[in-house]
Amino acid sequence: MADSAWKQVRNQLWSFSRYNHKRSLAQGPVEQISTVLKIVPLLEDLQDDCQSATAKIFRFQKILQGTSFDILATAVSKSPSVLGNY
Repeated sequence: MADSAWKQVRNQLWSFSRYNHKRSLAQGPVEQISTVLKIVPLLEDLQDDCQSATAKIFRFQKILQGTSFDILATAVSKSPSVLGNY
């Protein structure tokens, strides 16, 4: 993928992730998990490209992934029964 195209895809995905992280704050545990499970695979797809990028890009990628996992863990800790839905 061309460098400028990769940057555009990366930035759009990061915006989508931040938007969904904020949106999930107003949702219940089931909806939070559903929302974040859509984001995690997309962030993982960018992982290899971000590892070879600058430290700032790599760090921001890791922050978004960590936030996603934190939202998942918090949702499960609030309502462990939600795991039965997945």
